[in-house]
Amino acid sequence: MRAPAAARPSAAPEVAAAPAVTAAPAVFMSDLGGRIRPVLGLGLAALTLSGCAVSQSHFEESRSAAGVGLVQVSSESGDFSYQGAQTEVFSIAGESWGVAFKEDAAHEHEDGNALAIDASGGALRLDATSRSGSAGIHLDLTGPVLMSSDISLDDGDAELYDVIGYALVTADSVEARRLEGGADLFARDGGVVAELYPAPGESVRIEAVNGSVDLTLPFGGAYDLQVWGDPEHTLEIDDFGFHSQAMDAAYFAGRAGRGDIQVTVIATGGDVRVRSGW
Repeated sequence: MRAPAAARPSAAPEVAAAPAVTAAPAVFMSDLGGRIRPVLGLGLAALTLSGCAVSQSHFEESRSAAGVGLVQVSSESGDFSYQGAQTEVFSIAGESWGVAFKEDAAHEHEDGNALAIDASGGALRLDATSRSGSAGIHLDLTGPVLMSSDISLDDGDAELYDVIGYALVTADSVEARRLEGGADLFARDGGVVAELYPAPGESVRIEAVNGSVDLTLPFGGAYDLQVWGDPEHTLEIDDFGFHSQAMDAAYFAGRAGRGDIQVTVIATGGDVRVRSGW
């Protein structure tokens, strides 16, 4: 659920200056916002026609990634994305938005948004809060490829690309592509699309409620795979060279090689597709 709004004419938000060092203190911000995207599934034109007012603002800043091996995100409302890159700096872009029937109320809703940023103790922590249910903060983060993550979004979608490290994600929907490492991905009200490269001894757990799962794993892995699907939807599993397997209604179990990569998939309300990637 991406949301924000028609930009309100205002100066760039004031953000407390923070040195790009690992031990930087927390920084609290409001008026953070950004680009125009749909609010609650409605485009800007639809909001305008319906008489909704939308307030938004945007911010960007950077932090040193030296000594940081974990990104922790807690957000009450808003989407999050992480793009791994060959960099030693975190580039943080955010957009804050608020929606209401009147312009003053939309501004007030957006003004209730706040973001705390803390880079200390080996982790970058982002804590986004909103006083109104009609407001939120979207966060787009670019950082080092080698990075584990702990992402918890109360109301929003999560995306991760080109990362090496363990990923723990809870969101409305999850898209994780080209991730090397173990993962625990939970979509509470949508689907999961994942392209994962787990190593021996690592585990993968994916669960989607009211959504589909589309998982790609490299062929030749020593998988111990178990899939619980939805009887009212399809379940399709590629052959990973299983030497033993069991099937039942909306259930599949298969073991390839030593089976030392545990993969568990659970889906309700959607299809399951486990693909073999080369």
